[in-house]
Amino acid sequence: MFFSPRLDTGCKIDPRSFEFKKNKFGKPEVLWPLDDSTAEQPLHFNISHTTSLIACGIAINAHIGIDVEEKKRNTTKNILSLARRYFTPSEVDSLAEISDSDAQRKEFLKLWTLKEAYVKALGMGFSGAPFSTFSIMLETSKGIRISKAWPDIECFQAWL
Repeated sequence: MFFSPRLDTGCKIDPRSFEFKKNKFGKPEVLWPLDDSTAEQPLHFNISHTTSLIACGIAINAHIGIDVEEKKRNTTKNILSLARRYFTPSEVDSLAEISDSDAQRKEFLKLWTLKEAYVKALGMGFSGAPFSTFSIMLETSKGIRISKAWPDIECFQAWL
């Protein structure tokens, strides 16, 4: 794990002394030496990788979730059967309306990466928040909406 010594967290702790732990869902976290155990951890990070991509995001006083997928990822030939297994009925219906198979695959991967990034930002991952328990709606005029938001959805300020 790489952290710049210049990373200004507002605390006087050398990043080289950071220790790491996993939360109950297996997400790595910085073990932050705070006097108040109920205080929010100030430094959050997330990592994602594929065969040719790696992304690492660091956030101060904000949760972060990242997912990357290959654009040319070899997904199953029947995207809808995979979507039925993991997505909500409304997301499956939305994908079924796309007649072009390449466009359908791209939309599937877009939904998958958004869902993965969201549950990773929550600190839960797939095991703690199965994809079928919430919908992601891509609305051109409003951006991204989530049908069932866990607590503190207001903390999500940006989607890339």
